[in-house]
Amino acid sequence: MNTPTHFLLTVALGRPLKQQGIHPLRSAWWWGSLAPDIPLYLLTLGGWVYYCLILGWDPSNAFRYMFRQLFFRNPFWIASHNVLHSPTVLVLSLGWTLFWKGSQSLWLRWFFCLLVCCIHWWISPSMSQMALCCFSLLTGATAGVAR
Repeated sequence: MNTPTHFLLTVALGRPLKQQGIHPLRSAWWWGSLAPDIPLYLLTLGGWVYYCLILGWDPSNAFRYMFRQLFFRNPFWIASHNVLHSPTVLVLSLGWTLFWKGSQSLWLRWFFCLLVCCIHWWISPSMSQMALCCFSLLTGATAGVAR
């Protein structure tokens, strides 16, 4: 989860648009960069409260369980943290905004928020692969780098 990186990249991508005379709504632009990761933060916070404070688990065991078991095997966790990372959901939602009958300002907020969610989705795997390539160049390691 690289939420600060997504946020900074989205802010940086917004500058050229502003220079071209396109002024996306700042709050919608920022929320779009953060929204895909919010469910995972909420699941983590809820899991910490439940497992550590209510059941009395050690935090290392609780986080190990959450991110080794629930993250990969629990359908609720999987669906929750992937819904705004799904290109299908994002494209369908963007299509839905084309048929919006409400106010134009609300339409713009939804449109830019969803557009930035798409950018967030597109950047996530690209950033991971770029980090692996940089790591391999700096260390000389080749594990995990496609040739």
